[in-house]
Amino acid sequence: AEKYGLSVAQVHDALSYAYDHPDEIAFHAERHKIRNVMREQDLVMVNSFLLTRDELAKRGAPQGAVVYTWETLPPQEDE
Repeated sequence: AEKYGLSVAQVHDALSYAYDHPDEIAFHAERHKIRNVMREQDLVMVNSFLLTRDELAKRGAPQGAVVYTWETLPPQEDE
């Protein structure tokens, strides 16, 4: 609570809300996974940096760079 400037009551409220609305929490957790963000925003990952495909086309990828699209991104542990 202190780390984020919240009161203990606010933390309890947030936890209570999460337990009362598991489907909503799961929806937002899934929506914010990097693969889904990359797909929705048409981004590519170049050496751990996110770029639009247009930016990548203009800049090019450095030699030896690791480049992923949302389709080629390795699975996350919880997938």
